[in-house]
Amino acid sequence: MMDIFHFPFRTYMASWIARMSLLWQGSSVISYLVTGYILLLLTMKLLKYTNPH
Repeated sequence: MMDIFHFPFRTYMASWIARMSLLWQGSSVISYLVTGYILLLLTMKLLKYTNPH
C-alpha cells in the first residue's frame, strides 16, 4: 500500500497531470477531438444496448 507514495510514482503522476493540463490548455482542438470521440463511443454503446441486433 505504501508503494504508491514512493518518489518515482509521485513524480510520474505529477508530470502526467502537468502534461494533460498543458494539452487541454494549449490546444483546444485536441480537447474538442477527445471529447467528441468519447461522446461518439458513448453514443455507439447506447445504440448497441438499445438495439441488440
